[in-house]
Amino acid sequence: VTLAAFSGMVVFTVAVLWTLTQLQANPTADPAIALDNKSWFPVFLGFFLCIFACTGIGNGSTYKMIPTIFRHRAEDAGLPLAEGTKRASAAIGVIGAVGAIGGFLIPIAFSSPWVDNPLSATKGAFAIFTAYYVVCAVVTFGVYLRGSGARKV
Repeated sequence: VTLAAFSGMVVFTVAVLWTLTQLQANPTADPAIALDNKSWFPVFLGFFLCIFACTGIGNGSTYKMIPTIFRHRAEDAGLPLAEGTKRASAAIGVIGAVGAIGGFLIPIAFSSPWVDNPLSATKGAFAIFTAYYVVCAVVTFGVYLRGSGARKV
């Protein structure tokens, strides 16, 4: 489920980037160009809502996956179940704190004060997000799902 969520995030973020490339610059405020750009908004919004759905599914699957992983590791190490639960709780706390950093970094990525063109800053942010989601998907696959040597949890 987590890998599917990351994959969906990649696909829909690329789709959002595609909608942004369909926009035309409109320095003269031409109503025809503005209307054409406006026509892309429903498509952009639909893809963006799909990203939100995938992030919610990925969030839920991650918070379900962590306790399971730590429970299995505790069992494999011969530790009591309470020790696995304690370690999972600590990991979830750290994961939540790291996730909260996104609330700080994401607005900075969109505003990118070092980029003159706001649309370029937005495209750059989505490109970075796409690369990050690809890395997350590869790590999830490599650590938890690859066939040889990985324990499926």
